[in-house]
Amino acid sequence: MKIIKKIALLVLLTATSFRALAGYPTAPLKVALVSDAVAQAEQVRAAAAKDTIAIVYHSVSMTTAGLVDLLASISAAHGGTRIGHLGIVAHGGPGEVDLGKGEALSLATMPSQASALKGLRSVLTKHARLDLYSCSVAAGTGGKTFVEELAALTGAGVFASVNPVGTVPGADFVWECRTGQTAVSNELFLLREMEAIPRLSLKVLSVPYVQQCYDTANNFDGRAEPGRKALPRRGEFRLCSGGAGRCVSLCWFLAYRQ
Repeated sequence: MKIIKKIALLVLLTATSFRALAGYPTAPLKVALVSDAVAQAEQVRAAAAKDTIAIVYHSVSMTTAGLVDLLASISAAHGGTRIGHLGIVAHGGPGEVDLGKGEALSLATMPSQASALKGLRSVLTKHARLDLYSCSVAAGTGGKTFVEELAALTGAGVFASVNPVGTVPGADFVWECRTGQTAVSNELFLLREMEAIPRLSLKVLSVPYVQQCYDTANNFDGRAEPGRKALPRRGEFRLCSGGAGRCVSLCWFLAYRQ
């Protein structure tokens, strides 16, 4: 079965490349990237429209530059055909999209990511559409500014929401914010299929994991004071909100000085 699938893919890519080389018009690609940090990532992928290339990517190692490289490889695999409609499904919040475990795209990080974001212009068509399937990305003044800046850097028309996205109470799949120019009107996902996914929430994770650290002997300031016994540091909880630099450590000590 795997061999048959590979042959079918090779035939498709060969036909696509031939059409491109022969000068035939090739329809722009429709691509949806789904972060595997989303619990229902595979269900979201399965809800993609028939003509959408839906891929679940590894969030642990994903960066803005890595995302652009992934899209460039998808375009190259289809004879260099550019992407006319791109969607990113990931956790997010006002003015923020968590692309990866250590990479959040926001107003604060955008200056350092500007070069990579401009690289999207080489894989997107003119007036392409970019859908941000993340909760409340366009909410507030900061959210609106974020969407506008992203549109300016990528050259795409950006669609985003001002409220929660998903199937939990209060969430929907309505684009309340649209900026930039785009002629694309079709959706990347089948609405009926998306609405059937239970408990889908794309907000920034408040406590995605709890990590206990190793035991060590120290004082509250990390040093053993002369003439006193050190306090054994019994454990630590790291509470993280989903993006880089948003972790708080809480330690407790099960001993007392003598």
